[in-house]
Amino acid sequence: MKLALIGGGGVRAPEFVRGALAFATDLDLQELWLMDIHAERLNIIAPLCQEVAGDHFQVIATQNLNEALRGASIIVTTIRAGFEQGRVLDERIALKHNVIGQETTGPGGFAMAMRSVPALIEVAARAEVLAPTAWTFNFTNPAGLVAQTLHMAGYRRIVGICDSANT
Repeated sequence: MKLALIGGGGVRAPEFVRGALAFATDLDLQELWLMDIHAERLNIIAPLCQEVAGDHFQVIATQNLNEALRGASIIVTTIRAGFEQGRVLDERIALKHNVIGQETTGPGGFAMAMRSVPALIEVAARAEVLAPTAWTFNFTNPAGLVAQTLHMAGYRRIVGICDSANT
């Protein structure tokens, strides 16, 4: 079985792999694809993830979304559209107006959604073609709003989770 982790260059990827180990045998997990647009991050994170996975499954790094999605049975999305700079800007703007700034609710959550939803609609559209039977588990914030919006846009095989992937 192939699992694609979109946003797989993040610092939490090795912890995700550790969590995947608990289900690797039951799922017959053969390949865990780390997809990220940052080559430098992938070059650091992928060897760490393979070390965690050991010989239980292969970790494959790519910057190509289509490669990561093609034939996947499970897709996990954990991207940060706008990167860290977007989050900082969202929080500072909210605080300037005496509102708590964070990425799941309020003005920060709205701004994050405006960046995240288009990016994830692109992922979902490609997944429908390249992995039509895959389920997508979305951890991208604001997770609930993103999952609801994708569902309303016609993507039915999606679950939104607002927590760490290993809990």
